[in-house]
Formats: sequence, C-alpha cells, structure tokens
Amino acid sequence: MDIHFSRRNFLKTTSLAGFGALIMPNSLFSYTNDFQKDKKVRLGFIAIGFRGQAHLEEMLKRTDVEIVAFADPDPRMLKMAQDLMAKYKQKPAKEYGNGDYDYRNLLKDKNIDAVIISSPWEWHKIQGVEAMYAKKIVGMEACGAMTLEECWEYVKAYEDTKVPIMMLENVCYRRD
Repeated sequence: MDIHFSRRNFLKTTSLAGFGALIMPNSLFSYTNDFQKDKKVRLGFIAIGFRGQAHLEEMLKRTDVEIVAFADPDPRMLKMAQDLMAKYKQKPAKEYGNGDYDYRNLLKDKNIDAVIISSPWEWHKIQGVEAMYAKKIVGMEACGAMTLEECWEYVKAYEDTKVPIMMLENVCYRRD
C-alpha cells in the first residue's frame, strides 16, 4: 500500500470526523451553559427558495432538529417549503411572509435557536448581522459578504454577541 495514500486517507478520515463533531447540533450550543444535551435544535429559515429548500430537506432528515419557522416574501416558496414539511410528516412551520423585512419578526421568536439564511447575496450581511444580535446562531449560504468591510461587520457582531456564524460555502465542503 502506498504510504501517501494511507496518510491521505488518514487525514481525510480524521478531518471528516472532526468536522462531523463540529457541526453536531449539540455542539452548536457549547458556548452557552443553558442548553440541554437532549434538546433538539430549533431552526428558522430566512429565505426558503430552492437553495433554502435544499437545506430544509437535509434538516428534515435529522432527528435532532425541529423546524420552527420560515421567512420569505414569496408565497410560492413558503407553500413549497410547507409541502416538504408534510412530506416528512412534520407539523407546519410558522410563516413570516409579510414583505421583505418580516424575517425580523422571525428573529424575535424566542423559540428559535439558529437560522439558516439562503437569501440573495445582497441580503446576507444585514440578515446575518441582525440574526447574531438577536442571539440566533447563523448558518449562512454561500459567501455572506460582498466586501471586506462587510466581513469586518461579522467580526464586530461576533465580538459584541459571541454568537457564532458559519459560512455554508459549498466549495469548501464538497465531497471532492
């Protein structure tokens, strides 16, 4: 057996195991003492279009996640997301569909631990930073920032709140 192949395989396996431990829902809450290990992560989705629905479907396959709410100004996307909930025999999620800024009402919901944001890029920074200040852990679809200054706004929001944000950039986490 080639030593480089074995070493590569070892590094790949241990990296994947480490990443898996990192993203386990219970580990999302290691920064707070009030989270119970047997509790499900309660998720809200900001923007539930086709990309958001891909994330939704993956979360619906988990037993340690509860989908609580959707925010999207497009009633078609809300309906499609609710149809996915029904397909997986889950109760309907609360909807925030009253315009572009109704996601702010979702962020006020104390029954939500974390959000997945899959909105168009120009919305990422404002929604991500507002979610962090609302004490919601953020999973941010691709990029999250358009400028270096916007990146620093995330850093400031983290320094102010200690609420984590993770960029869900698919190029970083593809199988290949």
